[in-house]
Amino acid sequence: MNRTSQEVDFGISEFDLARLEMAPCRLVKAPRVAAAAASLECRLISCTELVALDGRPTDNWWVVGQVVATPIDDRFIKDGRFDTAGARPLSRCGYHDYAVVERVFELKRPPR
Repeated sequence: MNRTSQEVDFGISEFDLARLEMAPCRLVKAPRVAAAAASLECRLISCTELVALDGRPTDNWWVVGQVVATPIDDRFIKDGRFDTAGARPLSRCGYHDYAVVERVFELKRPPR
């Protein structure tokens, strides 16, 4: 994840850079990471360049997509749901800080 955040020249493969194996997606042309516990296949809805308060371009983009498929490794399905703690995903916490999700809990919304 960190390796693929590196700024590289156009045409450089992030898969090659991070030494990751590709797998084909079911509904989109872009490949996914073969070893991932789960993936989101998305189709582009819109892509908008963000501007600063004074109207200057920021070279930052807001990308909106729709999830059209969710390939999940069967080892991480428990009781018909994705076992987040079992997959142990990384979470970015800000700055240079990350965490491993090892335990989850359920918190239902309060009634109206």
